[in-house]
Amino acid sequence: MRVHRANLDLLRATAITVVFIHHVGQYLEGIPEIAHQIMAFGGFGVDLFFVLSGWLIGGIFFREYGQKGSVNLTSFWARRWFRTMPPYYAALILSWAAVFVARREPFDLRFLFFLQNYSDLVPYFKISWSLCIVEHFYLFLPLFLLLFLRVKLVPYACVALILLSFGLRVYHTGPEYPKFGYLITATHFRLDGLVSGVLCAYVYYLKPASWKTFSSWLMGIGLIGGCVSLTLYALDSTYLYSFGILALSACFAGLLCLCVNKSDWAFARTRAVYAIAISSYSIYLVHALLINVCYQYMKDRGVWFTLASIGLTVIFTYIFHASVEEVSKKLRDRFFPSPAPVPAPELPAGMIAPAATQVEEVSPVIVRENGGITPGG
Repeated sequence: MRVHRANLDLLRATAITVVFIHHVGQYLEGIPEIAHQIMAFGGFGVDLFFVLSGWLIGGIFFREYGQKGSVNLTSFWARRWFRTMPPYYAALILSWAAVFVARREPFDLRFLFFLQNYSDLVPYFKISWSLCIVEHFYLFLPLFLLLFLRVKLVPYACVALILLSFGLRVYHTGPEYPKFGYLITATHFRLDGLVSGVLCAYVYYLKPASWKTFSSWLMGIGLIGGCVSLTLYALDSTYLYSFGILALSACFAGLLCLCVNKSDWAFARTRAVYAIAISSYSIYLVHALLINVCYQYMKDRGVWFTLASIGLTVIFTYIFHASVEEVSKKLRDRFFPSPAPVPAPELPAGMIAPAATQVEEVSPVIVRENGGITPGG
């Protein structure tokens, strides 16, 4: 039986909501500048998705490794890619068709191989940059973990990767926060959140006796990280790119620990939260295109524009989720069945732990059976 954590649903729903607000806010007119700045901060919701994705994909890996002492890499990769790629390519076709009709944009072959995030200009389907990062992560993570599990150095290797990504951003820090492009979207600049999530999963599933201490420390560090990132953002500091992303990743990792340790909150168990969370990958894939459609065909840049963007996104998300995402999941489960149930780790007294669980599914940037979401430029 699959254990469902409603608190993580709340994180997913919050993340996609702030990302959506961020994208709508880019086009709104007639609102105070402070409102634009608050909405723009929603763009960093991608870092929450990265942390969640690292936690969930790491959990899939460590649960199987803990039970069998190894991981079936063929099944691991097949289930990940069969789950994420069909919806991605379907949304890619829609996005390219729209720009081809609008401006005769040629098709960019980099999109077929998830390489568009290594460019200063993503010509269309801009939100796909984070999916590129996660696909790269899916490819190399199992090899990385198997190597360092053998020498029992996973925590040190994770910290080293986080510091490497941070160091590369420090090296490239300029007088201003970089514009959307290579410095923001390239995989090696954005490993902090993903690796932080994996590190949390490692301790939770393979070192459960250390989880209480680890999570307590990380929640404290996360609180500091949240204060630091908000301060840098408010001051429009040049260090937001280097230190801010690291601090925000720590903040979201601490928030993840809090949600894992606590019993599900009442609001997290509501149907609205669940519906948004379960559809988050579809929302991610279609919402930016639909917001742009509203921008092109509506003169209003206020309330009616916002309502139209929400309405179209709800309608097309429902269609896309039912006709593409759900079909993709069924085909994946038919050809690549999920591994057998894996016992949950025994945690110290007072910690929340699931009963026997089946390996949880996750797609691109988040979710239980869903994918990630991210802001574009």
